[in-house]
Amino acid sequence: MVSDTPVASKNAPPPQHKHARSRAGRFIRPARDLLLIAAAWSILIAAMIALQIFGFEFGFDIWPTGEFRNWIDILQSDPGFGATKVFWALDHRNVLSAWWYIAARPLIEATPAAPLILLLLAGLLVWASAYLLLTEITGSRVFGLSVGILSALFIANVHRDGIVWVPTVALGYILLAIWQFALFCRDRSNAFFLAASLIAWFIAVGTYSIQVGAIAAVFVMSLRHRRGFLGALADASPYAVLLALHMMIWSTTVPTAMAPVYGFRLSFDALAETIGFAVWNVHYQYFWAWLVEAGPAFMTSVFTVLAVLVFALLYKGADRASAAPPSIGGLGVALLIGICVIAPTAALEATSTTFTPGTRWPMVMEFWSPLVFCVLMFSALSFAPARAWRPAWLTVTAGAAAFVMVLALGFNRTQVVFTRQERDFYAQLRALVEQDRATGARFPRRYMIRPEEPLYFVHGPGWLRGAYARTILGPDVELGLVDDEPSIPRARDETSLVWRQGKLSRGVL
Repeated sequence: MVSDTPVASKNAPPPQHKHARSRAGRFIRPARDLLLIAAAWSILIAAMIALQIFGFEFGFDIWPTGEFRNWIDILQSDPGFGATKVFWALDHRNVLSAWWYIAARPLIEATPAAPLILLLLAGLLVWASAYLLLTEITGSRVFGLSVGILSALFIANVHRDGIVWVPTVALGYILLAIWQFALFCRDRSNAFFLAASLIAWFIAVGTYSIQVGAIAAVFVMSLRHRRGFLGALADASPYAVLLALHMMIWSTTVPTAMAPVYGFRLSFDALAETIGFAVWNVHYQYFWAWLVEAGPAFMTSVFTVLAVLVFALLYKGADRASAAPPSIGGLGVALLIGICVIAPTAALEATSTTFTPGTRWPMVMEFWSPLVFCVLMFSALSFAPARAWRPAWLTVTAGAAAFVMVLALGFNRTQVVFTRQERDFYAQLRALVEQDRATGARFPRRYMIRPEEPLYFVHGPGWLRGAYARTILGPDVELGLVDDEPSIPRARDETSLVWRQGKLSRGVL
């Protein structure tokens, strides 16, 4: 008797094995892409180190400059958690920022290159969360891969002191919050993703309070999953409640005297200017100028080598299964989510009397600029023939990645050059201070400097000037600048110095 039941093939895996393989692939493929992004990120670091070894002005031979020096001073003021109170008394906002510096204290104390290392490490969170979010939104791994690679490499910033590493961490957490909510939308029975999203959202807002765009992004994601207007409002309401509680706590603890500093008034001119920054801004011109200063011929050679390396990496590492391009609709949703992320930045710059257009954009550019470029790139590639699509994607992505790398190297070179000049100035000043200590001069002591040429290394009155003096010269040293000879005799606890032709010497003010 012949059975009507079909006989399974000897080579066919049991059904449960198929499901196991499917679940494994769901994790293996994204992990492979993330490793590929990490490899591209490593090429940039290797380029910095190699150029430094060969004697070029690139690499990790830097030290804390600018506002990062403030944080060194704050950390040195208290070996424990008291630095948080010192920061709050100074700034009265972004309450979790100090905790990130406390967590990074071992690295900051271990190496002067900590600002650059922290900036690079903060980018890890941005490119990983950008890849996960955009892959989930568009269903295209290759789109998430492209944005992730460019985000990993986009460290060029007008804040050369690396101070944006903490807002960059907040940016990464806001992307994680949106991604985790997208996972919750896919499976609403798993409340873990919603809880994780709310936690990530609260960390982002507590670290950098402008990162409130997840509320709008959650609303958009909820509408996309056909929840309806009221359902989308319900989904966004927990985020709004957390924001309200955060603002209530902040308003309660901030000193009354600080209220005028945070005045807001809508300016349509400022709104137009800050929207213009989203399309094209002067920061890109700075990045290009730094690249040109590094030497056009030399940087062209570096670009060529880097483009070949990235192309080879993508050609070997990006499997063809990941090459399904996103739909135009998917690109539109990705761009809309990006607009939700940057909208609070634009709104702040359009209404604030303190944060004028362009001042807050450096905190979101590491995600926004790669996203806009990739949306335009994939839109253009949608017209390419099927056979030419993958070679075109490989070529354009490798070229864009190499270009972003040389921009990052130009940025890195300005850090190295400025550090060398600043370090030389303070070495001269430290030698004079030590001479005074050795001869028994009275301390605490004030050093008054008259610059006969531009002097960029002594900042204006305020915390930053004192931070430089305390962290480099000692807690009993103050710095001052004078333009001409004072009308009163110099005190016994002051030393007169002159800055002339790149040299610091004793002189009569």
